[in-house]
Formats: sequence, C-alpha cells, structure tokens
Amino acid sequence: AFIRGDREKKFAQLFQSARLDGAKMHELNGRGVEVVLRDNTQGEAWVDDLQQVLKGMMSDAQAADVTTDTPGHAGPESEEMPALPGPVPAGV
Repeated sequence: AFIRGDREKKFAQLFQSARLDGAKMHELNGRGVEVVLRDNTQGEAWVDDLQQVLKGMMSDAQAADVTTDTPGHAGPESEEMPALPGPVPAGV
C-alpha cells in the first residue's frame, strides 16, 4: 500500500511518542489501540484508517475486545457512561 511521505513520518512520530511497539500491541486490545491513538493525535481524518490497520494485526478476539481495564487505558468506564443516551444526532 502506498503511504504518503509526510504521513509515514507522522506515523513514525506517533508510534514513538505513544511507545506503540510490538510489546505494547500485545498488551492492548481493540479499545486500547483506539485510546492510544486518540490520546496521541488531534482527530486527523486518517486516524480511523490507522486504527483499523492496527486492529487487523491483532487476533480476532483481541481486536474485538473493547473492555476498558487494559494497559494503555486510563481505567474503567465512569459510572455515568452507561446512563448516557446514544450518539448525539448530527447537527446538534
């Protein structure tokens, strides 16, 4: 796959700053990958694509695991989260 030169540099910086190496990938689950990427980026459009690629490197069970009590995540979900309504409609 073709990766633009500027993106390749950005990915390398991201992996370094997030300490996202092979050992870290073995510690994380699907949710952990998302959290690490979101914590180390500014919501760029390519983040979702990179997240999918990284999850594709995991076992199916590991990628599908979205529990929040894994390394790389700040901790369990707050008590308020389950009580929140679904997604906010677009344009609100």
